[in-house]
Amino acid sequence: MSMDSPLVEHDPPVCLRFPEQLRGGEGLSALVSTAAVSNASPGEAAQALALARRYADCLSYPSEEEPPRGEQPRFLSRDELAPGTSEALRYAADVIEIGGRLFLGQRGAETWAIVERIAEDYERVLGELWLAPRYALYSGLLAIARAGEEGCPRSERRRLKTLARVRMASLSRWAQGCRARYQPMVDLLAGELAVARGEALEALRCFESARSLAAAQGIHDLDGLASESLARLAANEGLERVAVSALEDARASFVRWGAGSVVSALERRHGDLVQWRTPLARVAEVAASKGLRAVSTAIRELGEALRLEDVVLKVLSAALEHVGGERAMLLLEREGGAVLVAEQDRGAPGGGSLVSPPLPVEAAGGRLPRAAVELARGSGELVLVDDLRADGRFFGDRYASSGTRAMLCAPILKHEQRIGVLVLEHRARPGAFGEGHRGVLRLLLAQAAGALESARLYAALEASEDRWRSLVDGLPDVVAVLNERGRVEFVNHPARLGVVTSAQELLGRRLSEVMDDPSRSAWRSTLGEALAAGEAREVELCLRDGDQTPCWFMFRVSPIHVGAAEDPFSSGAPTAKALVIATEISARKGLEVQLRQQQRLESIGTLASGVAHEINNPVQGIMNYAELIAERPDDVDTVLEFAGEIGHESERVAIIVRNLMAFARSEVEDEMPVEDIEVGGVIEATFSLIRAVLRRDRIELRLEIAQDLPRLRCKVQQVQQVLMNLVTNARDAIVDLPADAPDAVREILVRAESFEDDERPWIRVSVVDHGPGIAEEIRGRIFDPFFTTKGRDRGTGLGLSVSHGIAADHGGSLWVESSPGQGARFHLDLPIDGPQLGDVDTAEM
Repeated sequence: MSMDSPLVEHDPPVCLRFPEQLRGGEGLSALVSTAAVSNASPGEAAQALALARRYADCLSYPSEEEPPRGEQPRFLSRDELAPGTSEALRYAADVIEIGGRLFLGQRGAETWAIVERIAEDYERVLGELWLAPRYALYSGLLAIARAGEEGCPRSERRRLKTLARVRMASLSRWAQGCRARYQPMVDLLAGELAVARGEALEALRCFESARSLAAAQGIHDLDGLASESLARLAANEGLERVAVSALEDARASFVRWGAGSVVSALERRHGDLVQWRTPLARVAEVAASKGLRAVSTAIRELGEALRLEDVVLKVLSAALEHVGGERAMLLLEREGGAVLVAEQDRGAPGGGSLVSPPLPVEAAGGRLPRAAVELARGSGELVLVDDLRADGRFFGDRYASSGTRAMLCAPILKHEQRIGVLVLEHRARPGAFGEGHRGVLRLLLAQAAGALESARLYAALEASEDRWRSLVDGLPDVVAVLNERGRVEFVNHPARLGVVTSAQELLGRRLSEVMDDPSRSAWRSTLGEALAAGEAREVELCLRDGDQTPCWFMFRVSPIHVGAAEDPFSSGAPTAKALVIATEISARKGLEVQLRQQQRLESIGTLASGVAHEINNPVQGIMNYAELIAERPDDVDTVLEFAGEIGHESERVAIIVRNLMAFARSEVEDEMPVEDIEVGGVIEATFSLIRAVLRRDRIELRLEIAQDLPRLRCKVQQVQQVLMNLVTNARDAIVDLPADAPDAVREILVRAESFEDDERPWIRVSVVDHGPGIAEEIRGRIFDPFFTTKGRDRGTGLGLSVSHGIAADHGGSLWVESSPGQGARFHLDLPIDGPQLGDVDTAEM
């Protein structure tokens, strides 16, 4: 299968321009055969050609010389293709048949069954072919149509609209690669979703955008579809004249496309609304009218304006141009009443002008019709005056003597909330504003209400954004926003990361691109977990630039959703982004290293007397054996025997010294090696250092190490430090218990076992004592730094805090079970494979 990139400009799959091309099907057949079949056999290429020609026959426009056809040709279905036909060509047949049925108005259950048949895996099969976005468009349009059918269950309606939104998201991705070809599809589907939500003006903008883009690219079929959708909307809104004009545009587009059967189907569907004439005659009539496209353009321009000053001036210009009048004024609601903000005279050079400062109605004198404005504001209804001089309602208004004859005051409302008032006046001609202006005026006012409200929100947003940027720029932390692809779209202080010097070096890139391999893996895991769970996550990472001193940061990641709509059928799905806050913790990490080393030295102090005793015994034995050898130098057997004993005792000393040095050595924490260890051996080696201390205190150390424990990946020295801290604390808890107390158990149990949690293997080492236990009121503080219940001569309060941090660094945990009088059970849980690093797709993060 050919996998052409969506960035390449393809003709649409219904690229049928002239009647003779449709009848022969040559253009389409070449397209189908090259796009759907790669190195096709002659038989399969012939099927592709037959598929295209049958499609052309079904949609083509018969010439005047040919008699009308009797039976409508049928599309070539997948079932009619030869056995063994490629999956791609079978899917192509389905997509082309769905499209043909849609254009001919055949949108029933049979067409929907074809849609559902390939819904699950059409993207896998069609890949990046132009058929994929065409299917997304056709299936989205048909889903919305089915959702609008009478009797459709609520749950099914919701499913269908959600499906349409998914299809529009797919089309949006295609439009990113080739806007000219695929944006009309996005706009058309967005318009139908807006109709389903009851947002007529939004639908109007979308349909008009789809028509304009499609017409500019010569995509006549999409131009025709969008025009027909606009016609249905206008008819439902009671704008019959607009509907008729749009239907004629649709017919003209399908004629240009050469699809006579589609033209005939359109005429049958809307014959009750339109007395069809030739396209040329209708074009002349439309050109002589006010011009639907000009009104639509004005409405679209209103929606595109963002600044309040621009919006008010565009409202005045559009009103004078499309409703009429010689002068226009716009008032906006402010606290305490309405104020005049802009005015414009027809033909004035430079257009309208802003009133600065805005003029309250009560202070305007005869500059504006105060009584009519207040009437429109209070009633919420249009105030239309044919002849101001003859209308007794306004005899007392100073404005009545201004020379104005016809006047129109229209309230601008949004959801019954007053936005402002539009005033139009005509000095020369009474009755200048007739009933015929109401349709266009209603469209303009509705759009003006939305545009003015949006402009206010935009102004408030700009102010809010300025405050937000000032706040963010003043923070000492690095703050970044990642888009839905994991790329940086905002960052305040990039240089503080130490790996880039400016925002330009980071914008548009993934944060993982400036990290080394260990940090990159941990970052992807954390980001993936945060987005998957929808919850904040944090991770400590080390960043380094070449040979520079590494910098440690705490990265906090929080998912955020931008554009989430309250309407579950909103056409715009919320965009998932991530807020990242990076706090430098290099100083804290350095302090932690010092504290761990200090606490390790504290443990060595505890071990000193026991280690001295352990070493003294074999040294004393070595001295005795040496004296015996000196007394019997000629007794070879005796010398060999005692030399062997000396070697044995020396090995005992070497083991003790080696274990002590391994425990006491100082290393840079982030460079400490991660090793695969045998858990039982590490436990035995660690406690060989403290056994003498425990024996001196008449405390028994008992080990229960499960057989066949898996090997553990860890930093050995740190795990030894945790175990030493736990056993030392257990010793301190029971050392002062009376040895002869009847219930005293002077024993420390160390148990090692494996278990699984969330399908992941773990090792648990438990240290159990039978001391007085831990009171509930202090149990929550025992892992705090410098918290201790011992005297100053017996501890600094660092042991459990340091141990808790080591467990967390390994992706594990240290926790306690205890009750007063029941002893304490500390559990060290560590994952077999070390801290888990996610398998997040590098293309996305």
